[in-house]
Amino acid sequence: MSKEDNALGVFIQRRREEIGLSLRQFAEVAGLNKGHLSRIENGERSPTTESVLAKIAQALDVSIDELRTLALDASSLPPTRAYFRRKLGVDAAQADVLAKLVEDFQASNRREEARDEGIDQN
Repeated sequence: MSKEDNALGVFIQRRREEIGLSLRQFAEVAGLNKGHLSRIENGERSPTTESVLAKIAQALDVSIDELRTLALDASSLPPTRAYFRRKLGVDAAQADVLAKLVEDFQASNRREEARDEGIDQN
């Protein structure tokens, strides 16, 4: 992912550096896993829960709405199945298979993020 495609991660890293926090300190203040935050900053992962966004916003002393604006708003995208049918020209059954893969991937990311939230940073 290019820096332009990772507006949220770039913002988080710049803000963290502005307020003088190392990644380790940021993780401690936010109560999140350092590796998880690093992946968010680098655009390898996006925060998928409101609780993660809230913790980041509080640690950086910014509005959660500001972070939401920078994050990809999945609700602004067309429904997955309709998108696959229109863009890829697949039939309904194929669109269902693709959509299920996306949904499984998102669920896996949410589970991993929830696990990362509970990991001690020390």
